[in-house]
Amino acid sequence: MRKTWIWFWTVFVVVLAGFGVVYWSLWQDSPQREGEKAKEMFSAYTAHWQNGEFAEMYEQLSAKTKQQMTKEQFILRYQNIYEGIEASHVTVEPLYNGPLEPDDDGTIKLHYRFSMETFVDPIAFTGKATLVKEQQNGEEGWYVMWNPSFLLPGTKGIVLRKKQVRYYPYKEAMAQLIGYTGAISAEELEKRKEQGYISSDRIGKVGLEQIYEERLRGSVGGRISILNAEGIEKKLIGEKPAKNGETVKLTIDAELQKEIYEQIKQEAGTAAAIHPKTGDILALVSTPAYDPNDFVLGMSTTQWNKLNNDPQKPLLNRFAHGYAPGSTFKPITGAIGLDTGAITTQEERSITGLHWQKDSSWGNYEVTRVSDYKSPVNLRKALVYSDNIYFAQTALAIGEEPFLQQATEFGFGEAIPFPFPVEKSRLTNAEMRNDIQLADSGYGQGEVTMTPLHLALVYSAYVNDGSMVYPSLIQGEQHEPFWKQNVMTKESAQIIGQDLLQVMEDPRGTGRGARVFGHQLAGKTGTAELKQKKGELGRENGWYAAFNVDDPRLLLVMMVEDVRGRGGSHVLDSKVKRIFSQALP
Repeated sequence: MRKTWIWFWTVFVVVLAGFGVVYWSLWQDSPQREGEKAKEMFSAYTAHWQNGEFAEMYEQLSAKTKQQMTKEQFILRYQNIYEGIEASHVTVEPLYNGPLEPDDDGTIKLHYRFSMETFVDPIAFTGKATLVKEQQNGEEGWYVMWNPSFLLPGTKGIVLRKKQVRYYPYKEAMAQLIGYTGAISAEELEKRKEQGYISSDRIGKVGLEQIYEERLRGSVGGRISILNAEGIEKKLIGEKPAKNGETVKLTIDAELQKEIYEQIKQEAGTAAAIHPKTGDILALVSTPAYDPNDFVLGMSTTQWNKLNNDPQKPLLNRFAHGYAPGSTFKPITGAIGLDTGAITTQEERSITGLHWQKDSSWGNYEVTRVSDYKSPVNLRKALVYSDNIYFAQTALAIGEEPFLQQATEFGFGEAIPFPFPVEKSRLTNAEMRNDIQLADSGYGQGEVTMTPLHLALVYSAYVNDGSMVYPSLIQGEQHEPFWKQNVMTKESAQIIGQDLLQVMEDPRGTGRGARVFGHQLAGKTGTAELKQKKGELGRENGWYAAFNVDDPRLLLVMMVEDVRGRGGSHVLDSKVKRIFSQALP
C-alpha cells in the first residue's frame, strides 16, 4: 500500500512539473509578457533620453526609423535642438497603468511625461510612443518608432532657424581692432557664471569684442513654435524677447581704415591714424589679417592650422606692439635738443663722410648715415636728409640724464590712456649702458621702441604748440583735450613742424615721394635696422609719419616690415600718397 502512494505522488509531481513547463512556455509567449518586455525596454529608453544619451537612444529605434537617418544625423540633430533652445533639467518619466498587450496591429502604445527648462519658459507635456516588435542583429525585441512629436506635442518635424550672430562687413580690414565673438569656453563660463552666462552663450574673444563684452552683451531671445508644412506658425510654445546690448560708437573712420588696409594688405605691417587736433583715433590697422567671420561660423582644423602656422603671423596684432621707430624718432631728439639748449637752429656742424664715432673708446663701432651732402649740417638739413650722425651727436650733447628725463615726458614707459591694451613704448630695456646706446637712441635705434599710436600722439605736439592730444576711441566720451601738455615749447614745436614740412617739400627731402597735389604735408620717413648681433645685416622696417598742414585733420603713422633691398621707407611713398589723396578732398 505504501508503494502505491509513493508511485502516485511521483506521477503527480511529474505531471505538475510538466504543467509548469507548459505554463511557463505559454506565459513567455503571452501578450502580457510582451507588454512587460516592452515596458522594460521603454524604461531604459526614457532613462537614456533623460540623460541626453542620443547614441544609446538610436540603438533602440525601429529599423524603419533608422532608414530615415543615420546615427550621426540623429545625434547631431537632437543635440543641436537641445542646445538651440538651451534645454536643461530634462525629465522623462514613463507612465504605466496596469498590464499591457499589443494592439491588433502588433504595436504597443506607451505614455510618458516630459518636462524641461528652455531659454524662454519651462515646457511640460504628456506624450505617446509607439513600440514595434522586430528582429535586429539577429535578436528579437521591442523598438521605438521615433516621431518628432516626442520633443514637442503637435509637430510636422522641427525646424532650426539659424541664430543671429555677429557679422563683420569690413572683414580683414578691422580684424585685430574689432576682434570676434565665439562660443564661451568652460574656463570662461566658470569665471562668468555668476553674471548669468550659460554654456550656449557667445562671448567676445579678442579685440574690442572682448574689451567691451559687458557693454555690448545683451540677453538672448527667441521663439519656440510649431510650423505647418508651409512653414507657417500654427502654435507658439514660448517666446522671450531679446534685449540689445549697449551701442558703442567708435571714432574709427571705417572707409579710411579700409583704404589703409588695402594699401598694405600684401605686407606685414601696421598703421595708426588720428585727428591731430581732437585726438579721435581714425584707424588702427594690422596686416596681414584674417576674416573674423570665419571664427564666428567656425573653421576646420585645416583652416586653423594654415592660419596659425602662417610665417607672416596674421593673428598677430601689430598695432599693439612696439617697434624701433628709426628716423621717425629724430624730431623728438631735435625738440629735446632745442629745449635743453644743446642745439640751436643757427648752429651748423661740419660732418664729413658716411661714418662717425665719438672716439677710439667705441672700438670698431661707428654711426652710419645714408649720404654725405658735402655741406655744414644744421637741424633742418639733418631732418630733411635724415642724418643719423647729427642726431647721434645731438643725443650725446644733451647728455644721458637730461635726454632720458625729457624723453620720458613724451609718455615713454606709460600706458596710453585708451581702452585697447598696447605695449608701453620704452627708451631702454633697463638702463642706458653707455654712450653708444645713447647715440643710437638719438636716431631711434638702440633699445627705443614705440607703438604706431604713441608715435602719432607725439607728432600731434607739432600741430598743437607742443602738447600731445588725448586719444579718443569712443564717440561722446569726455576727457581732457591733451594727454601730455607742453612736452616741448611752442617755439620748438613750430620749428620742428616747419622742418618736417621741408622733409616733404624740399627737392632732396626723404618724404618728397609722398607729396599730394593741392595739399601740403609735413612728415618724417624712417628705416629701422634690426640686428641680432653686431656686424651683420639685419632686417629693416620702413616707417612714415605725416600730417596735412593746412587745417590739420589727418595724422598717419605707418610701418612696413622687411623693406631691405626694396627701397627702405620709400616702399611706403605711394601708399601714403594714396591714403592722403583719398582722405583729403
